[in-house]
Amino acid sequence: MNGQGASAGAVIRDEYGECIDWKVAFWPHILERDHAEALAARSAVEMVGNYQGQYIQFQSGCAEVVSLLTSKCGWVGPIAPIISDILVLQQAGIYGHFSCIPKSGNQVAWLLAQHAHTDAAEGLLPQYVLEALEMDRLGMEGFG
Repeated sequence: MNGQGASAGAVIRDEYGECIDWKVAFWPHILERDHAEALAARSAVEMVGNYQGQYIQFQSGCAEVVSLLTSKCGWVGPIAPIISDILVLQQAGIYGHFSCIPKSGNQVAWLLAQHAHTDAAEGLLPQYVLEALEMDRLGMEGFG
């Protein structure tokens, strides 16, 4: 988020940590961080479902959204329907781990989000994002 909307990046990996797809999203009229992070979580869970995946590891810098996603009760406010959508998707067999991590700890998703702000996010990723994906994959010890 930069005051001109919100963006999010997601990477789908196989069981070996290889990137099999990526997605960026940009919401030009969303300015509140918790709303943007909830939309990003829903988008990521939907993406996992489209690949018939069963596990998602969602890392967010927004502790409020992570807390809502892990508490599974008592949502109120404008993001309540989004959180509810995520839980419905999870009940369909997608298991999730939601954790709070600073932007610096999730560099690839942050670079993808920046890509959404600067480009139409169509076509190929810039070389610097591809390099970050590969470095991230090499740093993974296991997945799932």
